[in-house]
Amino acid sequence: MCKRCESWFGGSGLEEERGGTGLAEFERGLESEVDDEPLTDEEIAEIQEALEEVDRGGFVTHEELKRDLGLE
Repeated sequence: MCKRCESWFGGSGLEEERGGTGLAEFERGLESEVDDEPLTDEEIAEIQEALEEVDRGGFVTHEELKRDLGLE
């Protein structure tokens, strides 16, 4: 698993919340789909933009989403 993914999911509580399977499920998802087509310059730019947004804190946590949806 990439270092960025480890930092996001390693201490997130996801594994405990989902019975210890969160990280393993995430890794299986990464490994299950293989796309042999090279990424376009546009796709690379979009991925980089998304990673930068996450680095800036531009995301909603699971807890925030549940609260916003009235599930907590």
